[in-house]
Amino acid sequence: MKKELFDNFLLANAFGQKDKLNLWVYFRMAVDRGVVMEELVGVLFWKAKDMILKKNFGKFSEPELKNFVAKLSYLLPEARKRGLDDEAVFEKFILEAF
Repeated sequence: MKKELFDNFLLANAFGQKDKLNLWVYFRMAVDRGVVMEELVGVLFWKAKDMILKKNFGKFSEPELKNFVAKLSYLLPEARKRGLDDEAVFEKFILEAF
């Protein structure tokens, strides 16, 4: 059985709690352990979609979550198309997300 590089639920739960500090800390830990950007973006995309579908908005409004999902869906492809560093773009995104 392959050992996970990082517990992505830490990242998802920090997002769900609108905990910017721990969201950033867990992001850095995941990156330092070699987790790829697609996986991290996917986890946050899943968490936001899950909150919307369950109508469990927590500390967010529904439009906030929908906007977050929309931005996440094109974040990495847009960064790469423009020749930007995807890690830096994603880090900036999570720091400015809320």
